[in-house]
Amino acid sequence: MKKISHFFSVCALGLCLAASFVACGDDDDDFGVRKKEDALDIEDSTDIGNSSGKQNGSSSSGKQDSTGSSSSKGKSSSSYVDTHYSAISLIDPKVPQDSVGSYVDSRDEQKYGTLRVGPYIWMTSNLANKTQGLGNVCYDNNDSLCQKNGRLYFPNGGSACPGKFRAPTRSEWKYVMDNKNVPLVYSGSCKMEESLVCSGMGTEAYYLTRDDFVYTILGESGTTLFKKANTYGYYSQRCMAFTYIVHTKSDLPTCDSSFADVDNSFYVANMDSAYICYKGKWSLSSYKRCGNVVDTTLLYTYSDSVYICKGGYWNRATIFDTDEKCDSTRLNVVVNYNDVMYACLATGWEKLTYPSTELGLCIPSVRGKMDSTSSGNSYVCDSTGWRTAGMTDYIGNCDSTRWFEVAKYSGTDYVCRSSNSWTSMTSNEKTMGVCSPKLKDSVAVVVSGYYYSHTPYKCNGSAWVELDRNAYLDSCTAERKGEIIRYSSTDYICKNGSWSTATRTDSLGVCDSTTAGTFKTHGGKDYICKNGSWSTATRTDSLGVCDNTNAGTLKTLGGIEYVCKNKSWAKATDADRLGKCDSSLIETVKELNDVEYMCRGSSWTAKDSLEKKFGFCSEKRNGDTAMVDTTIYECMRNTSRVLKWQVVDKVIAELGKCTTTQARKVIASDGATYSCSNGVWHKLTIEEMYGRCTFYTEYKEVVYMKRLFVCDSSIRWANSEEDAPKLVEISATKKKKVVSNL
Repeated sequence: MKKISHFFSVCALGLCLAASFVACGDDDDDFGVRKKEDALDIEDSTDIGNSSGKQNGSSSSGKQDSTGSSSSKGKSSSSYVDTHYSAISLIDPKVPQDSVGSYVDSRDEQKYGTLRVGPYIWMTSNLANKTQGLGNVCYDNNDSLCQKNGRLYFPNGGSACPGKFRAPTRSEWKYVMDNKNVPLVYSGSCKMEESLVCSGMGTEAYYLTRDDFVYTILGESGTTLFKKANTYGYYSQRCMAFTYIVHTKSDLPTCDSSFADVDNSFYVANMDSAYICYKGKWSLSSYKRCGNVVDTTLLYTYSDSVYICKGGYWNRATIFDTDEKCDSTRLNVVVNYNDVMYACLATGWEKLTYPSTELGLCIPSVRGKMDSTSSGNSYVCDSTGWRTAGMTDYIGNCDSTRWFEVAKYSGTDYVCRSSNSWTSMTSNEKTMGVCSPKLKDSVAVVVSGYYYSHTPYKCNGSAWVELDRNAYLDSCTAERKGEIIRYSSTDYICKNGSWSTATRTDSLGVCDSTTAGTFKTHGGKDYICKNGSWSTATRTDSLGVCDNTNAGTLKTLGGIEYVCKNKSWAKATDADRLGKCDSSLIETVKELNDVEYMCRGSSWTAKDSLEKKFGFCSEKRNGDTAMVDTTIYECMRNTSRVLKWQVVDKVIAELGKCTTTQARKVIASDGATYSCSNGVWHKLTIEEMYGRCTFYTEYKEVVYMKRLFVCDSSIRWANSEEDAPKLVEISATKKKKVVSNL
């Protein structure tokens, strides 16, 4: 006896039987019909056409049919399981070695043994029916020989066979003798001459075929042959029928004209399909009928499966198709029959359902215990049978002895509440723990979200209760001055005796001269204390404090030079690098990057192209002249009052330096009048000298730049060669006085 834990491991009835038959058969085939009693001994016979081997009656050691199959009429063998919670007992069955059945001829109640050979069922003895209308005799008219060896029949085309049996064809005789399974009876033969003449008893056998040939086994030589039946002869008749079920399509019998008068539907087990013989070949049929079988109580095995003809169709057999015993001696025994689990209960055999098929029977000795199936599902045995295991089966019941206890079930944490029920932990409890009398009046804060929201809770002895703002902040006393507390996503500060919303920088502390330049981080941002307050730190704040004490200081950061200016750091310019430029440094010259600069009083200017030739134009050199080729330059102020080297014409150069002592107006060599004003010679225009040309001064003539101009009708001062004759005529006719320039 063998012990196996937890899962059933029983031998399927069909498989056990098949394995046993293979062990005693000739080949690997396991398809068969089971017998009920002991096997018949089968005489070893010679192949047709072979002259070797002797036939010695009907009692020699036999072999199973060529397919290695077995048959039984309603009888089964099984593996038994004594069911316990954690162990299973196996009992190996004894399996019969051969397979036979029986058939009763309804005409005379004569019983014949049967044996399956391939797709055929053969009678194991000669036909003995004394049917009226069919010529038949006993050997030498001796009735006792008929009882032993069967009757001898006149050629009748096989019509003597009962029911669904028939006379074999020659090919069917050859098939069965090739498989050496059917026992032969050497009954001789008779012939009607003037009287009945019989011979060959005990040494020769003659069997009629379906087409009135005779299968003959002669003498001690064992020669076998087919010959035409004598018209007046009498021969033994052996009958056969079809199983109508085979392993594979290749196991089907020959499809020929012999099937014309039979219901010829064959079931092919490995294909779960039916075939019929039609026009010389087997064709697929949609009907798996089996009403044509000889004995519907026979069980047929194929591989691990057992089949039976039931309700007119082929079906997988159940334990109810067998005579398997279920009584008080086998109570609670479990068997696996045809891959189905059955239990012997007080009410008889019962098909097991899941999960009993894996866990065994739920019987009183197992009640209260839990087990799991191969799929991981857990069950508990109680008075109702196996039921799905629930939470309390794992973690127990919740009562006053376990209040506030935490237990895990199926990946979830549960709390035993004062209501005597298990409920899942809340998200707050997972963070703060379970609120119990031990934690009463404790305060905990849950921080969540992007803005780190603070939500306060207070344990009342059984549950966490959210606090409102006032209850959480409490009183703002002198001792708490400056204290900052976050409620929800807002910070509050205690100052001036009350709580108020804290600014972003309140939490940074005091910013004064003692903390100037200090960096602090708040809310993910950096701040710096400068100029008496906290401000968002910039990149240049790392350069240090910038105020009046270090104005103009240069520092380098990341390869860039910065200057402290106006209390902040800025990118340094060349002027910043040159330093201060004010009235105390006027006309101071400095060099930077090979360029000379002069302080003009408020800013530094670099030498221009002319200054590079003549030197800086400064107050000391105001009025100095220089010449390049024929061009004269003078250091003088431009219209913006800035001293610059400027081009001057020869006339102005002749006038000399314009000073305050110089005459107000001077007539130069070019005939133009120049005015000295603010240190600059200015050439007067015609309008500055004579006023505008208007209707009141029409036809007035003046001399400007040594040329005659007249105020013409176009209200303009005109002077051109074309206008000259007209001007002379006007002068003669009007006799106006020409005003000379001063």
